[in-house]
Amino acid sequence: MDKKERLELAELLIPEKVPGLEELENRYPPRALKKNNWVTRVAPSPTGLPHFGLLYMALINERLAHQSGGRFLLRIEDTDEKRELKNSRQLIIDTLRRLQIPIDEGPEFGGDYGPYIQSRRRQIYLGTVKELIRRGRAYPCFCSPQELALVRRRQERQKAQPGYYGRWARCRHLSLAEIKKKLSAGRRFVIRFRAPSGCSRLEIEDLVRGRLTLPANNIDYVLYKSDGYGLTLPVYHLAATVDDHLQRISHVFRGEEWLASLPLHLQIYRALGWQLPRFGHLMPVMKLDGGKKRKLSKRRDPEAGAEYYWRQGFPVRAVKAYILRLTDANFDDWRRQYLLVPLDDFPIKVKRLAHSRGPLLDMAKMEQLARDEISAWVRTNVGEVYKAILDWAQEYRPQFARVFAANPDYSRAILSIEKESRKDISRWSEAEDVFGYFYDELYRPLTIDNLVSERVDQPTAEKILSEFRRRFSGRETAEEWALKMRQLSQGLGYAERAADWRRRPDKYRGHIGDVAMVVRLALTARRQTPNLYAIAKIMGWPRIEQRLGHFLKADS
Repeated sequence: MDKKERLELAELLIPEKVPGLEELENRYPPRALKKNNWVTRVAPSPTGLPHFGLLYMALINERLAHQSGGRFLLRIEDTDEKRELKNSRQLIIDTLRRLQIPIDEGPEFGGDYGPYIQSRRRQIYLGTVKELIRRGRAYPCFCSPQELALVRRRQERQKAQPGYYGRWARCRHLSLAEIKKKLSAGRRFVIRFRAPSGCSRLEIEDLVRGRLTLPANNIDYVLYKSDGYGLTLPVYHLAATVDDHLQRISHVFRGEEWLASLPLHLQIYRALGWQLPRFGHLMPVMKLDGGKKRKLSKRRDPEAGAEYYWRQGFPVRAVKAYILRLTDANFDDWRRQYLLVPLDDFPIKVKRLAHSRGPLLDMAKMEQLARDEISAWVRTNVGEVYKAILDWAQEYRPQFARVFAANPDYSRAILSIEKESRKDISRWSEAEDVFGYFYDELYRPLTIDNLVSERVDQPTAEKILSEFRRRFSGRETAEEWALKMRQLSQGLGYAERAADWRRRPDKYRGHIGDVAMVVRLALTARRQTPNLYAIAKIMGWPRIEQRLGHFLKADS
């Protein structure tokens, strides 16, 4: 077709008034940023529940943008209406908010380059595809699903490359008169991209993978679909390309699954005369399964879902720290040196983003990292930790929340026990189990039989508790407490030090640790706890006497 016919065809296929490229360029001008200020985005589709890969990709893009002094935006790519999950769009927004990722532009965040939901940008896409038709880079295709299936079967028999291209592209060279005839007959159509010919390979410098040589695209992919009454929404390839340009995205970091589509996207950019952004393609998050690595699966792995981390109560800072660890092997050394500084101070380096292998999600390592993060947080701000646990418990463990919030000072004191070294929880869901015994509502006393051990029989256990209640007042200093425990142990035939008992097991019934364990079990119903003196000081003597009374007769 000549230029006049292409212009007529564009009006015939898209008769409504839509913005042209010049209008769009004026509406979304280049950003007033310096060249080294990056603009990045995360662009999830609302076709499922938010997953760990979204958190991983969002944090990388956010940090790369903000550490360069640039902008980070959220775009919802909802052009696949059939697969869209109800409420998924809002879940995506809420998930990124929950991860405390600062978003400069997006749905509910505002910005000058919106709308940030693709279904609300229909006029923009129509204006762009109309320009492609005018330039001869797009055309209508009237092939039915049955005709396309027949083409595929013929290609299989002839061992030809599958797809709609070259001699298999039956509508590629239709004349304007033929197109008009089909339109008059009410034939449904789609808009296809006219792939350029004469190029077999292309080269591009990928920011993550380095210099890449890729096969050039020769498929006339669909850009726009129709519902029988008109064009509806574009496919991903057109919408993402148009949005990245008009929203002035300077650097596109996305999953490696889009690497195969890169040649098509580059062709669309060039067909419209647009400058290319810089691309970086990241390997997906992996998991070890039977000694072999595989992609993290939303169906098979509970930890693949973002909700898993909130429900388990992993602190946001721990989730973010672990993602940073996945992005850069140097993070561990940096965090050991700067455990108390904000995570945003860690500089992500593109050249260190894993590309030869997928980052490996190891929950054991994440739990250890979470313990370190909680430990550091307790040391710096117990009040914030108290609020974080309470916020989580109010959503997921309301009964514990009521007990935990009844006496905030008491709860904060519990969190402060041995705060310079405590690493007993890796998530808020463990809090009730780890120190629930402090609360009378959650304390479940043992029986006297449970206090018996190899070196402590039942009468002796009762004697230990009786003597403890008689000798102690709750007003002791740490030194006085230790002295009284030694005297109590010695008076009952137990060594003041475990080393003494090990040297002369024939002389002693046991050692001071056996005596302390009886008291510990009586007060906490746990074998593993922080320092017993610290526990007693927080519990207070009335509560201690009440718990001892469970094991002792009133006149003992």
